[in-house]
Amino acid sequence: MGSVSTGIHDSIPYMSSAKDVWKHLERMYAVVNGARKYKLARDLYYTQQNARSINEYYIAYHKLWEMTPEVNALLKALNQQKEERRLLQFLTGLDDEYAQQRSQFLMHSPLPTAEYVCATLQQEETQREIQKDVN
Repeated sequence: MGSVSTGIHDSIPYMSSAKDVWKHLERMYAVVNGARKYKLARDLYYTQQNARSINEYYIAYHKLWEMTPEVNALLKALNQQKEERRLLQFLTGLDDEYAQQRSQFLMHSPLPTAEYVCATLQQEETQREIQKDVN
């Protein structure tokens, strides 16, 4: 109880075990909705120095970076979205001769990275070139 901020402390005084506290905190602070993601992104991207000392300004960011468990979840979600967007852009531009492979990659869960898809398609391309040489 002494390790959490006052606001969090006030929400868990009647929990009977550490497991219950962690489950409560996970449900409470997991980034699962757009409004929460928006608020975190806004807080991260729009924090300004506003005549504070460099140290005070850094501490404001440090709190957002390190003391908010939601930030890690937000950054992970944003990174996953970025990776998926890259993959979809790459797959969209492929020639039609790779339509079957494109469909197979899109059925993966989770989606593979663009780098993995590129490497796999390079192997396919090499195999096709070898087949052309043989024929």
